[in-house]
Amino acid sequence: YKMGPKKITRVVSTKPKNLHRFDPRTAKQPEASGSSTNPETTEELSALDEDI
Repeated sequence: YKMGPKKITRVVSTKPKNLHRFDPRTAKQPEASGSSTNPETTEELSALDEDI
């Protein structure tokens, strides 16, 4: 519950910027751009994916 909103906020704030700048790259490798900027985001995404 607490991790959900945090992950969404970080992903949303990071995705719009990368999507506008790198559309094909972000769509193909979202984790790559995320890990380069914030490695913690990738860990949170994996943890949430497992929970779901």
